[in-house]
Amino acid sequence: MEKNVAAEIGAQIRYLRKLRHMSMEDLAKSICKTRSTVSKYENGQIAVDVVTLYDIANALNVNVFDLMHRNKVETNHSPEDAEVPAFFRNVTQLHLYFFDGRVDRSQYTVIDIFPQENHPSESDVLMYMNVNDPAHYKVCESTFHGKLNHYGTISNMLLQNDDMPMDLYQITIPSPYMDADYKWVLTYGISCRPLMPSAAKRLLSKRPMDMNKELIRELKISKEDIRLMKHYNMFVML
Repeated sequence: MEKNVAAEIGAQIRYLRKLRHMSMEDLAKSICKTRSTVSKYENGQIAVDVVTLYDIANALNVNVFDLMHRNKVETNHSPEDAEVPAFFRNVTQLHLYFFDGRVDRSQYTVIDIFPQENHPSESDVLMYMNVNDPAHYKVCESTFHGKLNHYGTISNMLLQNDDMPMDLYQITIPSPYMDADYKWVLTYGISCRPLMPSAAKRLLSKRPMDMNKELIRELKISKEDIRLMKHYNMFVML
C-alpha cells in the first residue's frame, strides 16, 4: 500500500514538473534536496514526507492535493476503507507519549476511538491524559472528548477538556495514508502549570511502549527539531 502511494505521488510530481518545463535539478534546488532524492521521489523509491510535499507543491505552483491525485482507483479496499487512512484502519485505541520538562518525566495518555458507521472519515474520540496505571487508564489527570477527522494528507483530532472547557486540544497526524506502528505528531493546547498556550512533540503509537531511556531520549526535542524550527520559523513534525 505505502509503495503504491509513493509511486503514484512520484509519478504525479514528475508529470507536473515536466508540464512546467522544470528540470529535476531546478526542483531539487527549490526544495533544498539533492537531484538523487528528487529522482527517488519520482520513481517511488522513497515516500515524500508531508512537509516536503508542501514544498514541492509550492515549487510547482500547484495545490498540494494535486500531488495526491491518482490515475486509477484502487479496488482492493471497500469504499469505507478508502475514507480511512492506513494508519487508522481497524484501530480503536492509541497511546500518546510526551516528555514533560516541567516535572522532568515522561507522561502517558490513552485515546479511545469510536468510528461512526455512516461517516467513515469521522470518529468520536475520548482521551485520558496523564495515566499512572495503564491497566486502569480511565483513572487519569484529565479527560477530553472530541472528534477525529481525516483530510487526505493530514488527520486531525480536536478535543475539549471536560473540566476546563477553554482547553481545546488538537493533535495533528501527518501522512496518515502511510501505515506504521507509530507516528511523531504535533499537539496544541493550554498548559495549566503555568497557564499558557503550548505546542509539543509527542509520539502516537498503536501499541503500548516500554518507557525506557531510549524512548525518553527520542521524546525530548532534538537538534534536528531545533534545526527545522529555525529553517521554517515554526515548530514542525515530519
